[in-house]
Amino acid sequence: MRRALLARPAWDAPGLPDQPAPAGDDRIVASPLQVLRMLPLPTTACDNMSAGLAGWLVLTSPACVEALALRWRQGSLKGLAEPDIRLAAVGRGTADAAKAALFDPGEGGTPLLASRPILVPPDTESPDARRLLATLHSQQVLEGFAWSGQQFIVIQGRPSRPALTEGLAQSGAHVLALDLYERCDVDWPATLWESLGREPARDTGVVVTSTTVVDRLLQQCRTHGIAADHLVWCAHHRSVADMLARATHLPVRRVSLQDSHLSRDLFIDERFW
Repeated sequence: MRRALLARPAWDAPGLPDQPAPAGDDRIVASPLQVLRMLPLPTTACDNMSAGLAGWLVLTSPACVEALALRWRQGSLKGLAEPDIRLAAVGRGTADAAKAALFDPGEGGTPLLASRPILVPPDTESPDARRLLATLHSQQVLEGFAWSGQQFIVIQGRPSRPALTEGLAQSGAHVLALDLYERCDVDWPATLWESLGREPARDTGVVVTSTTVVDRLLQQCRTHGIAADHLVWCAHHRSVADMLARATHLPVRRVSLQDSHLSRDLFIDERFW
């Protein structure tokens, strides 16, 4: 494999970071299939918070962490940064993003939020709302708190799956969902597809980071005459790998999305799901 296309979403919003060049490796080409755009924030975003309830911030992706950090730096949603608010995240990657963006004092010398534990499902191979719900239920059994005395502010993007908010509401908790950004589909340029058609089979890998783009990407491969086995398919999350394997009937390489590991996983170590 000579190069890899990293299909990770990229921000299209002032004040938020562009997708970084992974580990400075020019063999890895940022090739997003979705862009993220900030949504207007309703002036009454925090008005539905109920006083006297134990508060939780539920973080559903690294992108939602970045969007929340931007809003806090802009002076919005400061009512969510309560000293005793608890944090939960759908997976380890989201929790790590929160520690870096919210707890790190950065250049200003003051963190956006004081460091505190983040509740994360023990199975961190694939972030999943159902695993987080199960973890929260286990925490409720351990602590004995009443669901009716808990308020969960779910930070998410649009569109979002309802499993998490519905599951919390069905438990009897108060739930406030805040959509801070939206995901918009984009296509690879024609020049990229043309280059894929000219190069030898399995010369290029594709790192797919979300199940939401799998069907569209494979349909575009068929439209441009690129057979699935012409590419090396790679994924970090098991749910993405399983979906790719079912759709292509091909083995899927297992890679880390951390910059310090991605190059090695792609071009040196060969592991499969």
